[in-house]
Amino acid sequence: MSRAACIDGVCIEVLPDAGDLPDQGGDVSPECNVDDDNDGFFVGPGCGENTDCDDTNGSIYPGAPTQCNGVDNDCDGFVDVAGCECTDGDVEPCGTDVGICEKGERTCTGGRWDVCVGGQLASVEVCDGDDNDCDGVVDEGCPCVTGQTRGCGIEEGECELGTQACVDGEWGECMGAIGPSNEVCDGADNDCDGIRDNNAIGVGDGCTTAGLGRCSQGVQVCQGASLVCQAVNGPLAETCNGVDDNCNGDIDENVTRTCSSACGPGIQTCVAAMFGECVATTPPVEVCDGVDNDCDLAVDESFPEMSTPCETGLLGICGVGAYQCTPEGLTCVSTNVAAAEVCDGIDNDCDGLVDEDANGLVLTEQCGTTCPNRSARVCTSGAWSACDRDEVEVCNGADTNCDGLVDNTNVCYRACPGGGVAVGTRNCANGTCMLPPEICGDGIDNDCDGVVDQGCTASVNDMAYVPGGVFVMGAPAADASADNDERPLHLVNLAPYFIDRYEVTRSEYTQCVFGGGCSTLPLSCPFQNPVAGNRPIVCVSWDQADDYCTWKGGRLPTEAEWEKAARGPFTRTNFWPWGDQRDASRGVFNCGNSNGATCVQDVDSFPAGRSYYGLHHMAGNAAEWVADFYDVDFYPANLVTNPVQAANQGNGHTIRGGSYRQDVDFGRVSNRAISAFFSDPSEVGFRCVRDNP
Repeated sequence: MSRAACIDGVCIEVLPDAGDLPDQGGDVSPECNVDDDNDGFFVGPGCGENTDCDDTNGSIYPGAPTQCNGVDNDCDGFVDVAGCECTDGDVEPCGTDVGICEKGERTCTGGRWDVCVGGQLASVEVCDGDDNDCDGVVDEGCPCVTGQTRGCGIEEGECELGTQACVDGEWGECMGAIGPSNEVCDGADNDCDGIRDNNAIGVGDGCTTAGLGRCSQGVQVCQGASLVCQAVNGPLAETCNGVDDNCNGDIDENVTRTCSSACGPGIQTCVAAMFGECVATTPPVEVCDGVDNDCDLAVDESFPEMSTPCETGLLGICGVGAYQCTPEGLTCVSTNVAAAEVCDGIDNDCDGLVDEDANGLVLTEQCGTTCPNRSARVCTSGAWSACDRDEVEVCNGADTNCDGLVDNTNVCYRACPGGGVAVGTRNCANGTCMLPPEICGDGIDNDCDGVVDQGCTASVNDMAYVPGGVFVMGAPAADASADNDERPLHLVNLAPYFIDRYEVTRSEYTQCVFGGGCSTLPLSCPFQNPVAGNRPIVCVSWDQADDYCTWKGGRLPTEAEWEKAARGPFTRTNFWPWGDQRDASRGVFNCGNSNGATCVQDVDSFPAGRSYYGLHHMAGNAAEWVADFYDVDFYPANLVTNPVQAANQGNGHTIRGGSYRQDVDFGRVSNRAISAFFSDPSEVGFRCVRDNP
């Protein structure tokens, strides 16, 4: 039987003793029985090819496994040949010493070399200046070599080069370079592209030019290294679009178009980018008839008479109206309503009378508190008179006019229909203002029945009729040019008379001379040329003027008659014959020629300066003699009838009207002058009056 024997971990089958050995392929000599290493193979004569080649080592015998140990274990005559890289236990250097690598050692184990230990192995190549992969090449594949430098950046326009250093195989930051910036309009190549001011910041942005309307729209362009706002639009014809197309500062002006309306062809006007309604070019006129005549979708909204003044047919302020369109048609509607009567020259209560009380009398009231200052005032010309009407007794149970009698018979004034005032007497016992019968020829409605001088006729050639009755004499308080001798303002009652419409002419006075009624004038007077016969005679004395009027069958007017003819009847208080306007163009004034011969004008000239009764040149041209002697204190405070100052007060006669040399203020109807004031007689003429027949 065989047995197993193991040496150094290698087990082989151990053959039995020789006596027990199987046939080993031939005859086995009985001497082949020595097996010192007990590996089953023997040595000795007669063992043949199965002889143990080393009977001292149980692992060496024919057919033993081959080991990489430098021994012929299988006794085939070859040492560790097949399948061995090395001999177990051998040691040799390994690796490389190129680059960062260092050699190590390896040992042969089992016919194979073990891992190389010790030394420095290769690694992945990094950019650090070493041959990390030990291939003999340093930093292969890296951008640069550490420590290397180079220029960097751009050298163009405003850009300048810098320096770049290699750190760890990588190019570092570019130091000291001036790089490109945003292009601006400054004449430089800021972005370093070789072109100056191209695509500069702001270019192409919208902006506003100095133009108007659409011409104000612009865009920024780069010109001469500066941004300039360049207009993108030019002026166009104006259209209805809410834009100033023609760049003149106005929008949609004068833009119209033709259209058609119910009233025929028309025009539409553009307002705020929209055409308005079609307005007919020649639409019918709207009238008050309940129809839309002018086709504007409104009925009777306007008409020719709209708001125009009209007369309602009522009395006083109620008679003033304006046309309105009512359902009844065009109607004159009063613009006022009746109110309580006040002193304003207006018929406030619409009863046809002016400034009257409940009894129809002119408004009168007591003024002052105690005598002698207690009196009455009367509403004249729409204003209260001074507190000086001593002739008026207010029926109030007191002695109003301080005459020692209470509520006695006195003067009263009745407001008459149609205007005017009648003068009567009143006894407070019966309260009635007793009026006289109609005075024929005085032009006043004496009996206050609404008819003036009924049944009376009177006419004198070239003379104006001045009705009898009351008028206001003197200067009103509002006349700032008045002197003290023109006051107080007072009432005067005159009989009717006729007065020359014109100043006595040269021709008329010459006829009186030839007729023996007048004396000749001084030859030195330049106002006698018969060629200008229609101009006023001047250089006449008061006596010569009085002689002429007597020759004509008349007389010189009194101051009161002259002033009433110049001013007019109650209740007028006008400053000049024509009214209250200070207008020197209405007469001959301020003419200062050396001899005055060319100053005076024809007696029938300047019609715009005529008085209430139609008299010419009551102001200016020639000043005029009157019958009265001048008396500075002649005016009374109370009512007087037909006053005349026949007593010489030492100042000569009064002259009225102002002359051609004087200012227009001397032509006021209340102005009084004395003959001594006129050093040049060539300034004074006259006119005559005649009593009512």
